[in-house]
Amino acid sequence: MPTGRFIARACAFLTACALLAPAASAQSPSPVPASGAPAPAAGVAAARYQAAVARIAADAPEAMRRQHAPGMVLGLTDRNGTIAVLSFGFANVEKQEPVTAQTRFGIGSITKSMTAIALLQARDRGAFDPHAAVTHYLPWFSVRTRWRPITPHDLLTHTSGLPDGGIGVGAPYDVLALRDVPTLFAPGTRWSYSNVGYETLGEILAAVDHRPWSDDVRAGVLTRLGMSSTFTDWTFGTLAVSATGYLPRRDDRIPDPRAWDLAQVPITEFTDAAGSVLSTAGDMATYARMILRGGIADGGARMLSTSSYALLTTAATKAGGAGIPGLYQRYAYGLAVSRLDGDRVVGHTGGTGPYTACMEADLSQGFAAVALTNVGYVADRPCTIVEDALRVLRAAHHGAAFPKFPAATDPAQVKNARAFAGTYRGANGAVLTVVAPRRDRLVLVANGMQHSLLPVGGGIFWTDVPRLQLSGVRFVPDRAAHRATALVAGGRWYQTAAYRGPAAPRAPAAWRAYLGHYRSPGAHPYDAALRVQLVHGALVLDDGTPLAPLADGSFQIGSPASGAGRVRFDAIVGGQAQRATLDAAPVDSHIEHPPLTTQSLYRVTTP
Repeated sequence: MPTGRFIARACAFLTACALLAPAASAQSPSPVPASGAPAPAAGVAAARYQAAVARIAADAPEAMRRQHAPGMVLGLTDRNGTIAVLSFGFANVEKQEPVTAQTRFGIGSITKSMTAIALLQARDRGAFDPHAAVTHYLPWFSVRTRWRPITPHDLLTHTSGLPDGGIGVGAPYDVLALRDVPTLFAPGTRWSYSNVGYETLGEILAAVDHRPWSDDVRAGVLTRLGMSSTFTDWTFGTLAVSATGYLPRRDDRIPDPRAWDLAQVPITEFTDAAGSVLSTAGDMATYARMILRGGIADGGARMLSTSSYALLTTAATKAGGAGIPGLYQRYAYGLAVSRLDGDRVVGHTGGTGPYTACMEADLSQGFAAVALTNVGYVADRPCTIVEDALRVLRAAHHGAAFPKFPAATDPAQVKNARAFAGTYRGANGAVLTVVAPRRDRLVLVANGMQHSLLPVGGGIFWTDVPRLQLSGVRFVPDRAAHRATALVAGGRWYQTAAYRGPAAPRAPAAWRAYLGHYRSPGAHPYDAALRVQLVHGALVLDDGTPLAPLADGSFQIGSPASGAGRVRFDAIVGGQAQRATLDAAPVDSHIEHPPLTTQSLYRVTTP
């Protein structure tokens, strides 16, 4: 992950409180089909349903531990009503305030489905056509492109070619600033997640209905569903009555995968059609139930026409890609479309600075689950417990044995550890020795001491050697030999005697001015940061992402197909660039609320 490095130690605040809904709601799913799916059979015994809830409650603390979340709330529903709301841990660790059923959390990008619903309601009134040009609704909208005009359909399905993030100040300026941004591909030809695309949709909604996005979603979605505990905006007031969010205390390094040391996330004001809703598990269970019921609210009012509901829940494009959660196999309008054990599932994840979330609705079986946590976007989304809940509820409904909760992965386990072992030598004569004491364990020998190497993905390993913690140890595989023959540690290249790869090319002398650590201005952590290294003759970010030189003097971040954009270095003082400007897309294109599309980072003198 190019933009941030994180360290942490565990916060095991796993005291659980299970708040069941009234007994009347603990029934079999209502026979209301979703999108033509067969209605589930009636007759689940209340005791069996309650046993399922108890089993889910027993699994949740382990899910929290793996996610490093201080607090979590789960909402479980079928088509008939809320089954249970389960709360765990702390809404505020320092004050020891427990999470309750009334605790609000940020739902992040689940907000996108609410924006989509509000636009589809406008479609049902004849006021909105998803296939019209964006400029039909926003005459001032402009983007640098050589392809056909972008449509709301392209934005709703993340196939517009727009980059992920905006300028970072919010709409409408984020949308206006797209006039200086090139599109990444022809609309409709690829899927690439775009938050600024949904900011644009928020502006379209405001133009269509002549009121702000927040008012429209509040009136058209939240009020009609009775979601009275839900806010559309982050303000100092709304966040004061929501869970406190947490992130790893240090954002400049790879975290110890075993444990996180958390710190509070600073409060910020935030209104965004892509992700600013704050809600409770109970309200979100109501929302998910409307999706299960084919767009029909609890009182029987139809929220969407049959055709608009189909657009909300029927895949329009293939999705997925590197760094994208498995839920995103395909994408409709504001909802991902997937399969869970053969069942048709729609849902979405959310990740913002203070919060992560996951909502999945099993349209085949008629169950939905929502998990909301107060650990920020660097954590995995809490979909493991959501999918566990769906599987347990399905088993209860069919009278089958409960499935086992997915086994925890040993953070020290290394697949085929011996393929990494060897003596690695640097150009300056330094030696790093990597040993596999067991076939699934790896250690680094430094100064006569053994230090565990723990995998964190992408061939990168965490170690407790202080000088190597910023970037970790990154192994370079030899595909033909089926083993690593080189590694990068501390920004230096090391190779074994078996290395048969290319020799290091001579790098331009000017590149040395670009090496170093850059951050966005201000004191807020996790905004944006990168380290630039010269490794084996190539300019790279510290996770190994290459910076390929372009004709205009800038550098492509990764491959052009990645949509990760470009970086340009300038303001040379004392032989060192003082500024790195990210252009056209954020460095980390899969983060749901990344920094800026065109953003300046500035050199810092710390390591």
